[in-house]
Amino acid sequence: MPTSPGYTLEYFGISASATELNYTDGVTSNIQTQLNGKSNTNHTHNYAGSSSAGGAATSANKLNAPSISTTANTTYTIDTYLALVKGTLPLGTQGYYTWKHTWSYAGHGLLSATIGSTTHKIQLAGAHCEFIGSDAGEYVLKITTATTSGTTGADFVTGATYQYNYHGSGYTPTWTIDNSIVGLSVNGRTITYTKNDGTTNTITTQDTNTTYGVVSTTANGLAPKLDGSTTKFLRGDGTWATPTDNNTDTKVTSAARTDTTRIYLTGSAGAETNTQKYDSNVYVDSTAGRLAATSFKIGGGCNLVYDSTNKCVSFQF
Repeated sequence: MPTSPGYTLEYFGISASATELNYTDGVTSNIQTQLNGKSNTNHTHNYAGSSSAGGAATSANKLNAPSISTTANTTYTIDTYLALVKGTLPLGTQGYYTWKHTWSYAGHGLLSATIGSTTHKIQLAGAHCEFIGSDAGEYVLKITTATTSGTTGADFVTGATYQYNYHGSGYTPTWTIDNSIVGLSVNGRTITYTKNDGTTNTITTQDTNTTYGVVSTTANGLAPKLDGSTTKFLRGDGTWATPTDNNTDTKVTSAARTDTTRIYLTGSAGAETNTQKYDSNVYVDSTAGRLAATSFKIGGGCNLVYDSTNKCVSFQF
């Protein structure tokens, strides 16, 4: 072979450049054979566990959800329901599966699900279902119900997601339902909310109201505006009023006397009824601790009078 540096690739009948030839560096087998084993740009893939094509590889439709029919007027258990689905989907093979049921109310059955002490009859019409796992091992089944009910005998929560959890033969399987709040009502400080499973609960909020009205005979509230008076009181009807008897001279006082053995009780005369008045002749004997007077009035027209000369007491009318 010539070794002159003047030879080029073209001399050997090679039209590729040295850079292009270097792309083959590392190739260990026939390049065309390797290319023949590749898929076309436009091709389809089978969805999990099925021999049916699920859509173009370039689209988002990788998993088609088949529509599965059930038998009308039939209530399924979880076992009989999954056995029905396995006629269409290989739930025994580990994977993710999804299917749906048509909106034929009369053409579908029900699925029994016990949550706590309540047994729900889930309407399968219009439901969308998801299955994760394998019914030969552990799995989760989710059923999102229709937003309306129309199948005879159905007793379920519309627009909810029921979930069946099976963690193997060593554990008790359970049905649950999402606890989304579907209804709220407010009465004063009490909020009542209803959950998807039909149960209700209440929440009592803190009273932060600072805009009370004036107190009344029917409601708590604030005192009415003060009028600045020092002689009125707040009545039970919420108004300020002056007392009916404002005579301030009803007290008993000690008279100024030079007699140190007697304390005289005095009080001014008044026209008020049922008001006791003392005159200047009533006194307390400071030595004997007696109340003494020339006479005491008894009743409306009788006086008890002491006769100091004859040393006796007489009733005078």
